[in-house]
Amino acid sequence: MTIESDKHHLLEDEECPTQHSVGRAAPVEVEDQNVASLGFDETFVRPKGMVGAGCYMELSRYLYTFFLNVTYMAFSLTIGLILAVVFGFVLGLLSFVHTYVLMPVLKMVVIVMESTVKGYQYMVRSFCDPVAESYSLLFKNINIGYFDKTKPAVMTV
Repeated sequence: MTIESDKHHLLEDEECPTQHSVGRAAPVEVEDQNVASLGFDETFVRPKGMVGAGCYMELSRYLYTFFLNVTYMAFSLTIGLILAVVFGFVLGLLSFVHTYVLMPVLKMVVIVMESTVKGYQYMVRSFCDPVAESYSLLFKNINIGYFDKTKPAVMTV
């Protein structure tokens, strides 16, 4: 949309003296029609029977757009910069903690766990393996099979 196509907002017989000094950018076309967008024309509608005040409507539209853009830029700069600094600090801190605290602690834990596993393996081989082997030699001649109540149980050694 250009200034010429926006003249439907002004009455045909009146001209705004500041119309050429007021520059407006063309509105951005929204591709997604599900987005609700309220601009100046949807918010401040001039009644159909109203005669005159076209210059005021044009000036009001310009001021509305100007302050809308200035407010957006001001909040983007202030809040955007603050959020960028905060997120930069937080992510830098996380990177520092991961590199200089978490990784050395994890490496120490892995070293301690490896030595603990080795000690546990030696303890099992020293104490539990001989006991399990002696029990296996003790009970290796026991046959568990079909038990018949009529015959006496005989154990061979």
